[in-house]
Amino acid sequence: MKFGLKSTLFTDKTKVILDQALYSGTTFLTILIFARTLQAYDFGVFVSIQLYTFLLMSISSAFVVQPMQVLYGTYKENKSYLSATVLMQLGVMLITFFSVSIIYFLDRYYDFGWSMVLFPAGAYSIATILFDYVRKRLLVENKMNKLLVIESMVTFSQIAAAAISYL
Repeated sequence: MKFGLKSTLFTDKTKVILDQALYSGTTFLTILIFARTLQAYDFGVFVSIQLYTFLLMSISSAFVVQPMQVLYGTYKENKSYLSATVLMQLGVMLITFFSVSIIYFLDRYYDFGWSMVLFPAGAYSIATILFDYVRKRLLVENKMNKLLVIESMVTFSQIAAAAISYL
């Protein structure tokens, strides 16, 4: 049995750990950059959006992602099951979109002052929820190389966007 560096670096376990490090590290760096660049009120708005996004992501995880991770191996028709999870995930994202739209129209009528941030925040939340689903699905399907390529692109674009705001 060989225990070389190359064989250790290219195992699926290492790729899963690398994926999680990229995901968590990106979130940490983004929050750190925004903490340094935004005023206290604006950073508070950003953190609120991030918290609501994590809440929506945990709801999506409870109804779609966790069952997919647990039940994937028990179905003989994995493709049809994964298709069903895509539809459920789209349902979660549509509920998010309609919730943001309703809040937007209420804001336009009652003038809470949220309308400028609602659609970008909603788009960010939906994109984050979708990315979380894609990440978990690729993990379930054991497509680690695709996952790392997508994760790297998302990491680079998110950190680049945060860094540009720093300039």
